[in-house]
This record gives sequence, structure tokens and C-alpha cells, in this order.
Amino acid sequence: MIKRLTISVLIALMSVMLLTSLSTNLYAFPDFNARVLHSSHRSIQHRLSYHNTIDSIYIDNSGDENLEWELELVAEGNWISINSTEGTVEPNGRNWVVVTQNGSDVNEDYVTADLNFTSNDPTRREYNMPVIGWKINYPRIDVSWPEAWGEWWGIDMNNFIDNLEWGNEYEFEITITNRWGGARLEVEDLPCNNGYFTFEPTEFSVNNNNTAQVTVTFTAEEVGYHTATITSVSNAWDPQELAFRIVCDVASIFRLECPMPNIYMDEDDAEFLVADLDTVFLSSSRGVNYQVVAANGMNPRIERDGSFYISPRLNFFGTSDVIISASFQDSTLTDTFSVFVNPLPDPPATFDLIAPSDSAVIHPTEFDSLFIWQASSDPDGEIVYYDLTITNVENQTSITFSDLRDTTYSTLMLSEVMDVEAGGFFNWYVTARDSSHEVQSWSVFTNRLAPLGVDDYVNIPVTAKFAEAYPNPFNSSLNVRVNLKLKSDLAIRIFDMRGRMVSEIFNDMCNDGISSFSWNALTVPSGSYIVSIHSSDRYEVIPVTLSK
Repeated sequence: MIKRLTISVLIALMSVMLLTSLSTNLYAFPDFNARVLHSSHRSIQHRLSYHNTIDSIYIDNSGDENLEWELELVAEGNWISINSTEGTVEPNGRNWVVVTQNGSDVNEDYVTADLNFTSNDPTRREYNMPVIGWKINYPRIDVSWPEAWGEWWGIDMNNFIDNLEWGNEYEFEITITNRWGGARLEVEDLPCNNGYFTFEPTEFSVNNNNTAQVTVTFTAEEVGYHTATITSVSNAWDPQELAFRIVCDVASIFRLECPMPNIYMDEDDAEFLVADLDTVFLSSSRGVNYQVVAANGMNPRIERDGSFYISPRLNFFGTSDVIISASFQDSTLTDTFSVFVNPLPDPPATFDLIAPSDSAVIHPTEFDSLFIWQASSDPDGEIVYYDLTITNVENQTSITFSDLRDTTYSTLMLSEVMDVEAGGFFNWYVTARDSSHEVQSWSVFTNRLAPLGVDDYVNIPVTAKFAEAYPNPFNSSLNVRVNLKLKSDLAIRIFDMRGRMVSEIFNDMCNDGISSFSWNALTVPSGSYIVSIHSSDRYEVIPVTLSK
């Protein structure tokens, strides 16, 4: 029994030793493995082009002994090459084999090659890695720009333009290249997903290994950050090869862009448009407030749209400094320019007749009375002369008494145009003139000279008196009473014998009926005066005498 057990133990020990020996022999050899870099592919496949395509192959040894390997390249032509044909890999080590392919040496559309490995790995003494290449003559599109303009991803315009400002246009060039394509590149369009960028040209052709220049224009119409993705529509193998970005940041502005020049004009020129203030003061934001700070002698006007108008005030001439301000939020800008107004001769001021009043009758016994009219003045300070014209209504004969300096003239001069014994109707008016202009009185009065020896008259269109002034003569205070049939505008004025207005007693709307007014003459000297009473439909002139 003991003998049998001993034999069994010995047999078991021998079995263990045998198994250990076999196990040691099983794993004590090199382990060959080959694969393409960055992938687990066991083959190489490429679309060949006109430049070198390089693949790296790992040769790994995960065994316990050195791996000895050899490589044979089996291919037709010189389109493929390897950098090494043999090597030794230590346990858990790695070798590299570089495989280079070049489509320029390929005439066929489809080529193959074999990488045949042999090694001392007993389980993988022979190993084959196929290489497949095809060649289609598509162009390849590429884009480039100066390095300072951006990064690999695209163009940053702020890198080559310090400040992109609203309202400006910016241009730069990019280079489109047909790189190693083997065929002519046809670009049909350069679309952009941002309407602020345009391209010129947008359609062009590029031969193999040639370039084309494209001008990119950016219009800064909006403040803020802009980004655009540029792609192409072309016959390239992959149109997205052109895809790149353009970015920029547009700054807001508020500045005096175009100062207004000095202006030269004539006195009394009509209003005209000076400038559009939105172009004088350039702003990227709406809501700018414009204001005229100073404009002596000018009539300035600014419309809501920024249109600035100006005209000289009446009779102004000389130089006016005009200041315009533009305000936005907390900022204010100003622009100053000068307006030079050239003086022009001005006509005398308008005036009218006073006495005898329209439709009044003159009796021969009143030939010592006077024609009286308002005085005119000259804005330029020139001497004003008057011409009195009297016309006989019946025979239309006229006489003019010229170069009068006073605003009165004796009615005795009627005898030179009228038949004093027969009397009759006559018209008269006055013209005021300076060295270059003349102005006629507003009115032409029609009066009647009564026949000699007749104290009244008939068939004379004379308006009945509707006013009276008393006492006459008066010492210091004069009363004027007016009887209106209807409510009317009423003006009561006092003139001296030279036609100058001394006082305006009343000038307003007056109710119908009798109204009384008074004039205090304490401040005027003694003498003769004319009371002019003018309603909407009546006119009366009353001579009065002040005696202090």
C-alpha cells in the first residue's frame, strides 16, 4: 500500500514538472504585431494626390524575447517607398516603419501594394499588410492670409486694425490656392453668413499650384461683435476645405467729422440749407441733440432730421460767429464757423398819406392848408427825398414836385394842375427815394377841389365824419370821440406836421357805439398835429393845435 502511494506521488510530481516545462516553452518567444499609427487598421488606404502621403506603422513586441523582423515591399512603380526593411524589437518595445506615397508617380486611377513581414515569432512568421491607393484629379482649395491677421482658425481683423469704427469700410486680401489638386479649380461663389462682408471677385478659376487674390470688404454698419463663416462652392474634392472664420469688434463713435466752412452771403438773402448735421457730427448712435449756441444777426433753424438752415435777419450785415453743439448722453461737441454778410442798399421804409384825408373836399379858401404824409426812414442812413404827384382826374394832366425834404407841401400848388374857378377831382400820392430805391405811399388819395365861391359840394363820394377831437386848440389834453356802427378794428394815432408818429392812443378791437379816448400832450411842444382815426371801413384826419 505504501509502495503504491509513493509511486503515485512520484508520478504526480513528474507531471507537474512536465507541465511547468511545457508552459515555460509556450510563452518564451517573441510576439509580432503591426498596425497603422492612430488607428487599429490592418491596411493602408488613401486617395493619392500630388504631394507625399506619409503613414507610420507600429511594430510591437509583447513577447519575452527579442523580435527579429524583415519587410519586403511588393509594388509596381515608384509611387510607394519604405524607410526600413528590417529591425529588432526588444520585449515590450516598438519599432517604426514609415510608408511614403506620392500620387505624382501614379498614372492609373487605382494601384495596390503589399507590405510582407517575416519574423521569428513562431505564431506569426509571415504577415501581410495591403496598401490601396486611388487617384482622382480633383483640385484642392486652400486659403491663406498674413499671420498677424489671425490664427489657424481664421482672421481677427482687430489684430491688424487697431480700432474698427462704425460707418467705415475696410479691405484686405486673402489668397486662394489650388494646392496639389491636379485639376483646374473652379470657384463659383464665396457665400458668407453675415451681410457685412463682401468678396471681389466671387467667381474665378485657378490652375494647379496657382493662386488667386480675393479682396474682402467689411462695412461697419453696426456696432458690436461680428463673426462670419466663409465657405466656397467649387469643384474641389471637399468644398469645406476652404471654411474659415472672420471676426471683428466694431467700436462706437461720436466725433466732429466734417467741420463746416465759413459762409459768404448777401444781406436779405433767402433761407438756405447749410448742412446735414448728421454728417458734420458723426455718431454711431441715434438720439444726438443739436442746438444753436450762438448766431448773432442770424435766423437759424434745425429740423428733426438734422437739416440746418440759416438766413440773415432783416437789414443785418457784417460778421456773425455761429456755434453749433451736438450732445449725446454725457458728451458734447461744438463746431464754430463764421457767416460774412455783404451789405446791400435797402429801400426806404414804407409810409402812407395823412391829409387831406381820402375823399375830403378842399375849398379855395383853404389854399393855405398842406398836403401831409408820413415820414419814411432809410435803413442805410441815407437821406430820403420825396416826390409829390398830383393828377387832374378829368384831363389826366399831372405835375410832380420833386426832391422835397419835408413831409408837407402847400395845397396852393393845386392851381398848377387844376382850374381853380371850376374845381374838380384830383388824385395825389407821394414817392420816397434814396440813391438806389424808391417806395410809393401805400395809398393814392382822391380829393375834390370845390369851385371858387362855393362853400359846399354835391355828388362827392365823401365818407361822413364819424369822429371828432376837442377842445381845438387845446392846452395839454385832447379828447377824441369815435362813433362806430359795428364792432371794428380801430387805430388812433397822432402825427406831427413832418409826418412822424408822435403817439398811438389806441390800436385794438373796439365795440360799436360811441367810444372816448384822450391824449396827454405834456411831453410834446406846442404846434400843429394831425389826429389819424382809422377803422375797418372808415378813415378820418383831424388837424389840431396844441397851445401851451
